[in-house]
Amino acid sequence: MRTSKLIFVCLCLAGLTQLVWSQNKSVEAAHGTHWRGIPGYLDPQTRNFTTKAESSGASSRAGSEEPLSGTEVQFRETFNFSIAALDVPPSAVIFCYASMSTEDSNGNFYETNTTVATRTGSSATCSVPLLANWTLVNPTTDTISAYYEAYSEQSVAVGSYTEVIERYGEAPSLTLPVPANLQTVNNPVSVTM
Repeated sequence: MRTSKLIFVCLCLAGLTQLVWSQNKSVEAAHGTHWRGIPGYLDPQTRNFTTKAESSGASSRAGSEEPLSGTEVQFRETFNFSIAALDVPPSAVIFCYASMSTEDSNGNFYETNTTVATRTGSSATCSVPLLANWTLVNPTTDTISAYYEAYSEQSVAVGSYTEVIERYGEAPSLTLPVPANLQTVNNPVSVTM
């Protein structure tokens, strides 16, 4: 009889801990993070508690960010590829990839895009547009780091497996100025594969 009472008491304690844990989870769900009480500072000398001011407003509690301050710049950088596909098999698909980024006081901004090239014999062409809508603190002095490459992929059956053969044609990075608002800039680039 003593063992059954001991098991009963352990089950009751386990049930109570589940109740306490579920209470803690409902508080966390209501606040969106781990709730730790009232933020503030307890002075160990005087034992006085001073509360810490929190930002007000529903947007700060919902976790959304404040709008960035600075100048909004919307522009398009287009990379027009001319590709020498000398050793690329005719059945391979050639892709063009371009990316651009900048580091500003508001943070890092990044855009990327990939398109499929049009082949004519051992050459290919493509155009990769990158549309950016960045809010920059220093748009007249910030610079853009641009990277572009062409690569091909071809599926080849090897026994019961299919292998993908890739070939890359890379170029050095470019440093570009940030264009004016609503400006389109065309960048001719060439790649040999």
